[in-house]
Amino acid sequence: MPKKSTTSRKWLTVRQTARRLGETEEAVRRMIRAGDLPAQKATSSARAPWVVDALALEDQIAEDEQLAKRRARMAGVVVGYGEDFHRQVAEAHPDTTVDGSTKLSEELRARDGRFRALEQLDDVLRVSGAYEAFESAADQADADEARARAIAAEYVRRERILRRAHELVDDELGPADS
Repeated sequence: MPKKSTTSRKWLTVRQTARRLGETEEAVRRMIRAGDLPAQKATSSARAPWVVDALALEDQIAEDEQLAKRRARMAGVVVGYGEDFHRQVAEAHPDTTVDGSTKLSEELRARDGRFRALEQLDDVLRVSGAYEAFESAADQADADEARARAIAAEYVRRERILRRAHELVDDELGPADS
């Protein structure tokens, strides 16, 4: 059976899930293999059937519906590049400004330029291996941080032991004269 939890879960078979989604059982199995459904094996056996968490599936369906609604609201919104796009925006919205000062067409052209520059920078960093070098440096910094924390923890531990040793000496011999 599926892993037990403190809350009672309802599990759906592949067939039940297929009916709920309006898909074939094979399509549901493909979705499970792709990690697109909240599923797990019913037992630890290699041949155990898959089961789908009903509540998680309903949550996923609701999220998918919200996404579809957002996409429907955005239908017809076009984001473009190039001179043709910028010319069309300038002609269609000659008096539209951003923040009351910059013309929309100028702002879009500037953003387009920044985006293209970032794309070029990304290409250069990828080709040059800079991303890998940065990851390596970040890994080394993480290792250094972990080592520094370990040294600090050891220092604190030794200081605590030394302080306790002084207390024991004081208890045995009496406090040192100042």
